[in-house]
Amino acid sequence: MVKGKMKGSKKGLSVARVVGFLIVGLFVGASISAAADKFPVKPVTIVVPYAAGGSTDLNARFLAQFLPKYLGQSVVIDNKPGPGGVEGGLAVAKASPDGYTLLANTMSLLVAYYSVTGAPGPNQFEPVARVYGYPLILGVSEKTGFKTVQDFVSFCKKNPGKLLLGINPATENQVNSETVRRTLGVEVNFIPYKGGAERNVALAGGHLDANVDSLAAFRTYIEAKKIYPLAIAAPKRIEWAKDIPTFAEQGVNLTLYVQAGYWASKGTPADILQILETAIEKTSKDKGFIELMEKNVIDGTFQNRADFAKFIAKEEVRIKKVSQDIGLYKPPAK
Repeated sequence: MVKGKMKGSKKGLSVARVVGFLIVGLFVGASISAAADKFPVKPVTIVVPYAAGGSTDLNARFLAQFLPKYLGQSVVIDNKPGPGGVEGGLAVAKASPDGYTLLANTMSLLVAYYSVTGAPGPNQFEPVARVYGYPLILGVSEKTGFKTVQDFVSFCKKNPGKLLLGINPATENQVNSETVRRTLGVEVNFIPYKGGAERNVALAGGHLDANVDSLAAFRTYIEAKKIYPLAIAAPKRIEWAKDIPTFAEQGVNLTLYVQAGYWASKGTPADILQILETAIEKTSKDKGFIELMEKNVIDGTFQNRADFAKFIAKEEVRIKKVSQDIGLYKPPAK
């Protein structure tokens, strides 16, 4: 009798728990739905996993100037620099999946995943939108005296391994810098930095000989005659940079672009992602935003989250292979 009652009690408790879980689930579901209905009710933070002043940071700040107009809330930039952009990536991966914390990054997210132990992978994020891309420029310190790509190549051929070229280790910048090096067929000495801003300060001061970056990051130093742009990796000269010749004009077959976008934490509700995507799409069509992007030689073409996800999957295959080719690859943790 006692045993029978105990079994009955446990069964009753089990049913109560199930009912309780269902009730909690309903409340949670209603809570998420209500949150989405009101989203956003506070500022949205964009985490930039690099130091202020680099290309990713500048582009995030360009977006932050216009996004509040369509999102209805202010946008805060939070720089979390660290090797491979891992620190900033982890901060967003571990953030509450409520849409208030976004990650701004290029495909460096994928490079770090395949080369840095403990780096977050694409499966820890929800794609929101791909917003911009830009052709890369090979810039050199004015102190080098180089004026053409051939000047660069000739020096490297005569002095193998002596030219100092700055990189962000385990990022897309390293992959792209290696691509430039291989295409030119030269040996250089890669010098590691935490971000593009640091690289360009060093380049402008003559502590580096060369760097691969965007016009937006180089512009101030070019105008101050501290950095000289040898070539832009675009199919033809750019309207806002007509004085910068292409690699093709100098006999080098090289077209190299960086594509970037925004991610949210895994599990962010679809309706919140849709709100963010729509606001970013409207921003991408804003006249002032378009003019700012064009002035900095940035292609502000918008791509929705479904197409962005497909793009990421395609890039993941390419970057995994390149990482293996240049010895960066480390199998990601399962």
